[in-house]
Amino acid sequence: MTLSNSQYMISENMIKWSPRFIHFDEYQLYYYYKKIKSNDGKDFSISNIVDHARREGLNYVEKYFKIIGPDGRVVLADYSNNNKSHDVELCVGIANMKVSDDDIEKSHTPSKKPNLSIRRQSELYSLLNAAIENKKCDILVMPELSVPVAWVSFISSFVRKNQIGVIFGLEHCVVGDWAYNVVVTMLPFVMENEHNGCVISMRLKNHYAPHEVHELKRLHLEPVHSEPYYYERFIWRGSYFTVFNCYEMSDLHHRGLMKSLLDVMFAISWNKDVFYYSNIIESIARDLHCYVAYSNTSQFGDSRIIKPSSHEEMDMVYVKGGFNTTLLKEKIMINSLRDFQIKEYYSEDKRFKPVTSNSVCKPARDCSQLFFQ
Repeated sequence: MTLSNSQYMISENMIKWSPRFIHFDEYQLYYYYKKIKSNDGKDFSISNIVDHARREGLNYVEKYFKIIGPDGRVVLADYSNNNKSHDVELCVGIANMKVSDDDIEKSHTPSKKPNLSIRRQSELYSLLNAAIENKKCDILVMPELSVPVAWVSFISSFVRKNQIGVIFGLEHCVVGDWAYNVVVTMLPFVMENEHNGCVISMRLKNHYAPHEVHELKRLHLEPVHSEPYYYERFIWRGSYFTVFNCYEMSDLHHRGLMKSLLDVMFAISWNKDVFYYSNIIESIARDLHCYVAYSNTSQFGDSRIIKPSSHEEMDMVYVKGGFNTTLLKEKIMINSLRDFQIKEYYSEDKRFKPVTSNSVCKPARDCSQLFFQ
């Protein structure tokens, strides 16, 4: 999607006399779009947004979630509910949806427009509705480049109203000669005044795949990176997790930054090399000793939820193909993983593979341990 050069302005007087409550996710989207439009999107740090929101009259934001850790890269959302139960589990939904080459090309080709058809919209609606039916998902994961920029505000509203987390990749956002590949994480929380809230992380892709760079540069577009590179770790509903975007998983050093710091790694992708990424995902699960929830476009497949267990029991969910968009749900039993990790090795306990050498048990984790390059 190519953004126009029209100016976005916010009025303190309008905030003061607004006839309705201004939700934080609405302000965040305004801030993100403004940064991208002005080609100033290299640092989307949530801590910067909180500072701006406070100066512009949205003083409530820090009451309901915190930004902690080095450079504000650890986000603690809905922290008032994090320790209500020792039985921590997440119901995770993995989307099996096709992200076509044609739609990707339309999103960043100057002579074309993004696919915002009714058919594509209805497929997204059905996926979101499936996530809140029967056993409601805690987090829904969709592939890289799967959502048009124009539909982000609708999804944030859905997240806020239904109190379900959503992770997905935006289609390329083009401003002038710059192209942005953004991974979006939306997490809900509840305020004391009974307003539902939503925190949005929009992080630039740290490593663009060689083929992606080649295709963008053919159109004289330059991919935009964060400066410096960073990842965010979320503490939400008692769980610790991060999100990696496709080619970022190939960086061994960056994966190692998360050692002993995660319950779950969420990963999104649009990638044909399923065998290579299958090996990476399994390596992450064993080396970091955590669950991995991975969503790839359905024509290439290998979307899965895995755990650091024996090869026969590792795959909890595995899916590929189908012309219809579907959603598969599975419970991630985080309390069981932690219980296994804090105990000495016992050969009869077959729930998971042994913890890797030189790993810190999860209850000893501290936010000061997290560093970024």
